[in-house]
Amino acid sequence: DEYASVSYLNNFTATALWEYKKLNTRVDYSLYTGEKTGHRFTPSLSLYLHKRNWKKIRKISFYPTFSMMMGIEQVTRYDKLFDSRLQALFRIRNNLPLYQETLVNEFGVMNYAFMAPLSISFKNWNFLLNYTYNIPIKLPGETTNLTNSGFLSFSMVRYFEAGK
Repeated sequence: DEYASVSYLNNFTATALWEYKKLNTRVDYSLYTGEKTGHRFTPSLSLYLHKRNWKKIRKISFYPTFSMMMGIEQVTRYDKLFDSRLQALFRIRNNLPLYQETLVNEFGVMNYAFMAPLSISFKNWNFLLNYTYNIPIKLPGETTNLTNSGFLSFSMVRYFEAGK
């Protein structure tokens, strides 16, 4: 989008995590700063399944996760300045605006995400394959075109032991 801009340049995030057997819950709070300030709350729920020492694999883990991002965003609201067609015609003929722009802070659900990470630890290596599917939600007053999307990510880590 040629009119898009990046309003947030920095962020600070704090996380609270609770584990109970195979169930994990967490809540992330993020403060975004830059041209404007934003707040995001992201609660998530995941199931942690793993198997140790299976064949030559030290550990294999699968932890499907659901998260929901909620937040405050500044959006532009357009309020009509007319109540009838006659008033609208009068405003047009006299070169008066039909709408008034007002900046408002809206709070609500901004995104749902489903993640399916698979982690494999083999000797000093760890491989992580993850699929994420996002369902973005418009806040009241937002006019952007949002579409559902998914992506696949992969990471590989090599651990080095100190003293060897």
